[in-house]
Amino acid sequence: ELQEAKATNVLDVGCSAVYPTIFARAGFTVMGLDVSDEALRQARDIAQKWGVSDKVRTQQGFAQRLPFTDGSFSAVIQGEIWEHVPDIRPLVEEAFRVLQPGGVLIASTPIGEHHHDIFHIGPEHGGWSEQTLREALLPWKDNIAKIEMVAEAGTDPSCFLIVLRKEGANG
Repeated sequence: ELQEAKATNVLDVGCSAVYPTIFARAGFTVMGLDVSDEALRQARDIAQKWGVSDKVRTQQGFAQRLPFTDGSFSAVIQGEIWEHVPDIRPLVEEAFRVLQPGGVLIASTPIGEHHHDIFHIGPEHGGWSEQTLREALLPWKDNIAKIEMVAEAGTDPSCFLIVLRKEGANG
């Protein structure tokens, strides 16, 4: 999805320890944002170990209040964080604010109660369905490029992949 979108600089929201390095090794410049100082320290250590520390930066912060200027990134990734908040709208609003025109927001979230975790709180504790995703994304219905179920080879789908495109130069 990132290559298809011709992304160059990527904001990985809720990055955890490993994903910034994965994206950097794929050729992207990455800003990893997480609430956890420890996750960010690990992300920097892993990036250094794999020789991509020049492509990975980190910043502590919250998805609801991104500490970046408008139009700073060509892509925003929100991987497996929507299920941890009661309302995704502030996350999507902030992602769109920091996206450049033509940029993409790429999100993933478990289907229903797949990957059950006591910290999963949305929506209404029952997990996401395509209907609840479309309802939550109603303000961005014209920006939806993709909502699809994905699975590891040989398994039932367990996650949704969501791609929203910000209108503008390339969109």
